[in-house]
Amino acid sequence: MGLSVAVELVAQERAHKAAAAVFAGVTAAMILGVPMGSLVAEYSSWRGAFVAAALIAVGAFLAQWRLLPAVPAQSHVRLTDFKAFIRLPEARKSIVMIAAVFAAHFAAYTYLAPLIHEAGIPSEAVTVLLLAYGVIGFASNLVASRFLENNLKATLFASKISLVIPFLFLPVLVIFPKFETVLILLWAVAWGALPLCLNTWHRSIETEHSEAAAAMFTLTAQIAIAVGSSLGGVVVDHFGLKANFWMSALIVILSALYLATHRKVE
Repeated sequence: MGLSVAVELVAQERAHKAAAAVFAGVTAAMILGVPMGSLVAEYSSWRGAFVAAALIAVGAFLAQWRLLPAVPAQSHVRLTDFKAFIRLPEARKSIVMIAAVFAAHFAAYTYLAPLIHEAGIPSEAVTVLLLAYGVIGFASNLVASRFLENNLKATLFASKISLVIPFLFLPVLVIFPKFETVLILLWAVAWGALPLCLNTWHRSIETEHSEAAAAMFTLTAQIAIAVGSSLGGVVVDHFGLKANFWMSALIVILSALYLATHRKVE
């Protein structure tokens, strides 16, 4: 919902920057949330961390109510709107790309911690590494937003290739912690840009059902996260950790090949 509201608050030519701001906020929350929760729990208890999270949520609600203008819905979204949107060839292709990238990412990311442990990276360095992952992802989101208006397809393709490289080589270079660290940070660069690129691509589809399209992006991403994480678990159980990362790489490679050969329907 945040994405659809954000792009409605600005002119069309600045919509990608509004979307970037939303994704940047999500990334910043992921960076700050865990250390803040740990800090509160250390000085109070885990219950204190939950209370603090609830208070922050209330503060966010009040800020939204007080600071954001009312944005009336363009129309009442009905099931028929979703059906009409999905009938568009460009919509179906976009949905497939969103599902593939989100599923592949979370199939692998769910099992990043065991891979880090296998690489022998010290536990005290893991926190710093994950913090760096978040900071680099945040910066990548902001940088990518500057290229989307004129180079959307190229930026999306480059981000996919940047995601494939860690998936392919993390399992192979597991005995080299320094190389593992570099690959994980490259992963952060790729993932910092990809959701924004995919969302911008999705919003570029010409349709009368823009609100249904926005909802479809969120729905597809959430389902893909659940399916990808579950699929990753099945692959790890039956074929091992390396196979899971290589499966994720294959999914993104196929998605990148599709993008490279794709021509938008005018």
